[in-house]
Amino acid sequence: MADQSGVWTARRALSLVEKTGVALESGRGPVPNLIDAIAGAPVTGQWSDHPQGKLMTELVRSVRQSPDVLVCKLVQNRATLVHRRLWPALVRLAPVKGAKILDRIRDEPQPDGTVKETLLPYPAWVTLQIKEAARAMSEQEARIRLGGVASLLPKTVDDT
Repeated sequence: MADQSGVWTARRALSLVEKTGVALESGRGPVPNLIDAIAGAPVTGQWSDHPQGKLMTELVRSVRQSPDVLVCKLVQNRATLVHRRLWPALVRLAPVKGAKILDRIRDEPQPDGTVKETLLPYPAWVTLQIKEAARAMSEQEARIRLGGVASLLPKTVDDT
């Protein structure tokens, strides 16, 4: 994921999410995580204290702001980055409403320089285009696209 010089850029960080489809922002889990990838090894403790902490913060913010990334609590109730190409599969397998793990997390910069997280409930963030792509997809196809992540969704499936 790093280029030839070993330097991480916002594009490289977004490419990790695009390639994997689903990644944790940090922490251990059944999917890759962005912070460990940037560090090149597992990070223990607060990643903001890591020697590359400032870069990590900048890259995570950049990925979170991408229109191609959904930030939600899909994996282990931790910040999870989901690439746009998997959104229809998520919607196909998720219940019509009540899937809190799919609430969209948004970062809102505050006047004092801090960032406040806000939530856009699922399915309010789902566009007509995503709904149509989800309807056109079979449950089996959605499960194949999501791989093991499909098992993390609530068991209630909307088959209408």
